Amino acid sequence: MFSTNQSIEAVLLLEFSGQQSLEDHQLVIAQWDKKLLQEQPFIAIRIYHDAQSLIHSQGIGKLTRAWLKDSAAIKIQHLVSAMINIVPGASYDAMKHMSVEAVFKVPGGIFKDTDDAIAWLQSNVDVCNKHGIAIEHIVQALNARAESEQ
Repeated sequence: MFSTNQSIEAVLLLEFSGQQSLEDHQLVIAQWDKKLLQEQPFIAIRIYHDAQSLIHSQGIGKLTRAWLKDSAAIKIQHLVSAMINIVPGASYDAMKHMSVEAVFKVPGGIFKDTDDAIAWLQSNVDVCNKHGIAIEHIVQALNARAESEQ
């Protein structure tokens, strides 16, 4: 299951819980496509709430590779200022070596919590500023989201 929050114009915020089905993933790709079609720079934030949300059902990898090859990879490189992936603390050690920059060719990373993601954003302000994205709004939204979960 996933949800999206489009309250900040320059952000694609996707949240995941539970194992993604192929149908769920197709809806996620549709959200990406919708944002990419706007042709405006943005920051992608993907929040995985549990270990199950990191498990991909059969066919998701093939679907994603085809989508990226079709044109999404180039669009992501040109329009995504940064990609933030927040994973559950228990999953972080197994995932921290994965490189957003190597896979998507955009700045970003894998973070164990919202605070680490915010610290990265604040130490990489130039990444956002080069496309005119005010990170203050993103930080406020992430902080408000984190507070609502407590």
